[in-house]
Amino acid sequence: MSKGSDFTGKKILIRADAAPQIGSGHIMRSSVLAKLLQQHGAQITYVCRSFTGHMQDFLRRQGFTVCALPVAPDWVIQRERTETWLGGQSAEDAQACFRLTGPQDIVIADHYGIDETWCKLARNHCRVLVCLDDEAQKPLDCDIVLNQNYYPSPDALYAGLIPDVCQKLIGPRYALLRPEFADARKNAHTRHHIKNVLVLPGGNDHFGIARQILEHWSLDARLTLVVGNQCDDPSLEERAREQGHTLIGSTNTVETLMLESDFCIGAGGSTSWERCCLKLPSALFVLADNQAAIAANLELAGACINLGRINSFDFTTINQKIGSLTGEPSALATMSEAAGKLTDGLGAIRVLEALQSILQERS
Repeated sequence: MSKGSDFTGKKILIRADAAPQIGSGHIMRSSVLAKLLQQHGAQITYVCRSFTGHMQDFLRRQGFTVCALPVAPDWVIQRERTETWLGGQSAEDAQACFRLTGPQDIVIADHYGIDETWCKLARNHCRVLVCLDDEAQKPLDCDIVLNQNYYPSPDALYAGLIPDVCQKLIGPRYALLRPEFADARKNAHTRHHIKNVLVLPGGNDHFGIARQILEHWSLDARLTLVVGNQCDDPSLEERAREQGHTLIGSTNTVETLMLESDFCIGAGGSTSWERCCLKLPSALFVLADNQAAIAANLELAGACINLGRINSFDFTTINQKIGSLTGEPSALATMSEAAGKLTDGLGAIRVLEALQSILQERS
């Protein structure tokens, strides 16, 4: 697809949120698609609830318009109840979005709080409705459903949950990765030995994974731990340095760290596809319900070791879990190659082409 006029003048609304209970993944992955659409002439508007950690300033720095929804004083986000993540009732949220923005050409909803009621109301204000989803468990009345997770048998997904004419974009080939990953993939190599291990515990390491790994690590491999800007443990960096490891608050070039690493210990979220793009074998923790299927299916594909739920993981076994690969170069190489087959980093371009096609059909 050539740069230029494909989406010139098109108005696109993205409904997404960030908060400690929600995480930052919805904002980060949707912003990849938003940036690409913007580069092709689209006018991007985000609607975000003003939760603590909302990331609205991040979006404004990307050049997007941001409309903020207020938070009710008595509203509580419950991590395990995604219907609370909108910060208001579904119908009220949808109505508020379009009072702020007016009609749109495309609406993209990347939010676990979105439901069929929200979709039906949004349809009255746009030509095309896209829902980003990760679980295929609830009805969504949309034109395109995008689920970037890997499924061994994806054909039956969304049966009875979406309209018959809804287009399904399913699998890591549609993963929304920054263009730097497709570029970095040119230098990705098959791993045969574990000498450098990257630790990506997710966000600001709410579960203390970095400390636990440092306390128990005994393998002959150097750790690089990325713990986020808000790590509130001042002794962690000193401990890492004393043990010959490196601790990083945050990084804008995680793809470089991945290329330099032989193995990764991380969360089973959207960074899984970044690692797969760069052929980086991994051991994955399940930090939230939606990550359980990701970790399980990636292990079935041979692309990772599934460490299971973080709350029940025994860190005294971490060396055994990963050490089993240190003496088996062929097994590590097989895992590396399996990961690399799942995505090439060009998912955002494929989604862009699907959006262009459906707009052309309706013009």
